[in-house]
Amino acid sequence: MTATAVLAASSAISPVAGQPRPQHTFVLVHGAWHGGWCWRDLASELRNQGHRVTTPTLTGLGERTHLLSSSVDLETHISDIVSHIDSEELNDVILVGHSYGGFPVRAAAALRADKIAHVVYLDAFVPLDGEMVASYVPADRLATWKDALANNPVSTLPPLTPDAFGITAPEQRAWVERHLTPHPLRTYLQPLATAAEGDNHTSQHYIACMSPKLDVFDSTRERISQDKNFSFTKLNAGHDVMVSEPALLARTLLSYLG
Repeated sequence: MTATAVLAASSAISPVAGQPRPQHTFVLVHGAWHGGWCWRDLASELRNQGHRVTTPTLTGLGERTHLLSSSVDLETHISDIVSHIDSEELNDVILVGHSYGGFPVRAAAALRADKIAHVVYLDAFVPLDGEMVASYVPADRLATWKDALANNPVSTLPPLTPDAFGITAPEQRAWVERHLTPHPLRTYLQPLATAAEGDNHTSQHYIACMSPKLDVFDSTRERISQDKNFSFTKLNAGHDVMVSEPALLARTLLSYLG
């Protein structure tokens, strides 16, 4: 048999060998003080494995900080995600929300349930209807925030340090610190008004980052770990695991897809 014949026979016996790996579509939504920039290394990991990845930046943050105004609120960020999915004509989306991003992702997943295959909450809030971010803080801090917004309609919250996000490597710390931007306070004081009606149509997952952990998510972790509608995964990594350990996070995300 000639070499050409051998190759032809081999292809006939093993047609899967030459086929590309199946692709998935990820939409990665950042949290407070961050922007689409924070997904750089995770996006590279996923794209190198043949997946489509988009990383929208919410209005008033990251490279869109110049758009900050008194009108930027939670509804603005929900619209950012919905419009992104629509304009990119995305389907079968794995929608990932990090930290504060769980709020707008929760609503966007309900509004575009027919476009979403999986929702992943990455060390994030999973709000109930009527809750706001301020529901998770002490009453005295809520009062301070309301006073600040009354005095300045464009009030913002200064970012935490990279250490709080579990970023310890000097080069990563410097990179994160350069990119963090103040977060629009109004988004923390607007209740979620969109019912989570898409929950029955999508597969839901929660990733808890436990080393170090942010206590503000303790009640969410406890509630979701008992919710049969969610898979629940703990990682021995910090809050910004997409920066500190992108390969670990990529493996975790892909494990949900079979």
